[in-house]
Amino acid sequence: MFNRLRRRSLDQIAPLNEQQVLLFTLAELVAKVAHKAAGVRPPFDYDSGWRIGPVTHRLMSATDGA
Repeated sequence: MFNRLRRRSLDQIAPLNEQQVLLFTLAELVAKVAHKAAGVRPPFDYDSGWRIGPVTHRLMSATDGA
């Protein structure tokens, strides 16, 4: 799932808007945390879980909480 999210978020043919970038970043972080929690190798960045809160806050600010 992470690879599919990453490929889509990096697609230059159909670039994402600011809100979509934040949403895809959040989805990637959640996928990393789930991957790491499952114990599958290789582990992703140790700080992925800590980045979820700030990205969520930026996403909510960008969408006016809607």
